[in-house]
Amino acid sequence: MSYEQYTAIIYGDLDGDGAITAIDLLCIKKHLLKLIPLSGHSYIAANTDRGQDGVVGASDMLKLKKHLLGMYSIKQT
Repeated sequence: MSYEQYTAIIYGDLDGDGAITAIDLLCIKKHLLKLIPLSGHSYIAANTDRGQDGVVGASDMLKLKKHLLGMYSIKQT
């Protein structure tokens, strides 16, 4: 019997630990400062506005920060 494998992405969870935390905010900040670029699933998870511009930018970092402060909820659907 064979099974297909899928990857679930939580938008805002850049490190893939299953939660949106300050570490994720640090990851996106380092990406924007061009210190450690995001790629693959991390890049997809960082795109918190999903498709509005297709690029991980300052607006995505701001949404993640507001989510951590309880001022915004990153939509997962």
